[in-house]
Amino acid sequence: MFVDFLDGNVKERLVKAVEIARRHKSMHLFTHYDADGMASMAIIRAALKREGIDCTYEVFTTLGHKEMESVRGVPAVCFIMTDMGTSFLPEMGDYQCDCVVLDHHEIPQDFDLDQDGKVFVSCWLAGVSGAHDACASTMAFLFAMTMNESNFDLATIAMAGMMGDNQHRPAFSGYNKVIVDEAINRGLVKTMESIVPVGDINESLMFTIDPYLSGITGNPDALRDFLFELGLNATSQLKFGDSELASRLTEGVIAKLRENSVEEDIIARVIRTRYYLTDFKCDAQLLSDTIDACGRSKSPATAMSVIDSHDILAGRGIYIEFRRQLLAMVTKAIEHMEQRENIRYFTYTEQGYGGLVCATLIKYGEKSDMPIIALLDAGDHIDVSSRCSAEMERAGINMADAIKSCTTMNSGEGGGHSNAAGGRFPKENFEKFLKDVDWTIGMQKR
Repeated sequence: MFVDFLDGNVKERLVKAVEIARRHKSMHLFTHYDADGMASMAIIRAALKREGIDCTYEVFTTLGHKEMESVRGVPAVCFIMTDMGTSFLPEMGDYQCDCVVLDHHEIPQDFDLDQDGKVFVSCWLAGVSGAHDACASTMAFLFAMTMNESNFDLATIAMAGMMGDNQHRPAFSGYNKVIVDEAINRGLVKTMESIVPVGDINESLMFTIDPYLSGITGNPDALRDFLFELGLNATSQLKFGDSELASRLTEGVIAKLRENSVEEDIIARVIRTRYYLTDFKCDAQLLSDTIDACGRSKSPATAMSVIDSHDILAGRGIYIEFRRQLLAMVTKAIEHMEQRENIRYFTYTEQGYGGLVCATLIKYGEKSDMPIIALLDAGDHIDVSSRCSAEMERAGINMADAIKSCTTMNSGEGGGHSNAAGGRFPKENFEKFLKDVDWTIGMQKR
């Protein structure tokens, strides 16, 4: 079996998860609203549908006590949760219904779920990093393959989730690499070296945030001039296998990044392998960005339609509008960035953008040894998103630990990965949270 490469504990839990699912004719799915959440849920939906199991679903922007009340109250005898749930395993152990949790976030000490009708499956149980080597879509795909070996075609959807969580940088590793290598071997994926994906060059560079070309990205006049310098125009297309044009684009983009004083290690990561999905007829990154935009724009049904129909154009309108708003948010964050001794932060009012803005500015913004925190005014509470660089991680910064401890100290909840974390806390604790997280990051760096 394909899953035979897995650690025994993870494999056994996947078998149990499949057994639980097969007890039911219908169930409810819960997931996160980003690309990994959308992709992981789509994989589970497809695998269950092929078994004749009906599904309903619900999408959360975050998972806190408020959302867990919805989970507890769902009128279903079984639910599957992907890309979230690790922080609430003890609570789910008391639920009356069956449940399966497929996640990749760091596991709090002594947290688990493995009892009759309930199981938790995580890459961390085998010592495999959920920040780099496996995401929720990876775990969902392994569930699907445990259910039926004929589900391998779902690997291309899993790749969209991997890319959504940036696990292709600098290269696929761990569980992800095993899946991607086999997808290439089976002809589901073709590769080429290019800084932009196959397709419309103008649209790719207009809306990209990785690489983010300050002064060009989102600026049609500046982009037109840039393309003209490269001997291209607004209708130019990059075709699969056109290595000459790919090289010309790469050289031009790198020159602009150096003009913008982007660090060389970031530039090195921009030059990467592109993965063309033969079933979707598009670059895996474009599929990832499209379903991410749909999920964050409160249109998960459109994300499912894109995946079910294998038609990237079904989500194009949402993708373009979301990217326009995102680029405007990046500009606003640069203009209004504030700073403490150990952190940078900005506030915003439109849900869905904070983490992406942080990730963009960590890589392509002003050089700093401070993580970036985005704070969303969500009425009676503040939603938190944060990012730090690999260099900051090496210096001792762990965003999951910092956000979890500081939200908890301020009557909230949070968690995530060492390089990317989020949470929420009551609005009245805004200033205290900033003081706490600034102090905590400072202590981590010592």
